[in-house]
Amino acid sequence: MSRLRAAFRPASDIYSLGCTLYYALTGKVPFPGGTSREKARRHCEDQPIKPTVFNPLISNELLAVLSAMMEKDPHKRIQSAAEVVERLVPWATDSVETTAEEAGRSGRRRCD
Repeated sequence: MSRLRAAFRPASDIYSLGCTLYYALTGKVPFPGGTSREKARRHCEDQPIKPTVFNPLISNELLAVLSAMMEKDPHKRIQSAAEVVERLVPWATDSVETTAEEAGRSGRRRCD
């Protein structure tokens, strides 16, 4: 049991968060299709389809952060949530204000 626990460290959470960010940016999971075993193998061995195939608006800088979060070698991966936050700061906005403005322009109701 301790060997299994040793396999799960904060770097595993960073990888999972990277997969979630991949989905948020592309609307696609990094490794679609196949059995659970095949998906697990692909997570360990394969690279996902480059996210810009699905969303060409992703900048090279954001792509670099995503790649660092999904790095296969856990020692080369971003090592902490604090570093993820620090590296994603350039894309952070006053989302409540921006979202409210964008919602008004698109005809959607604001949820204040």
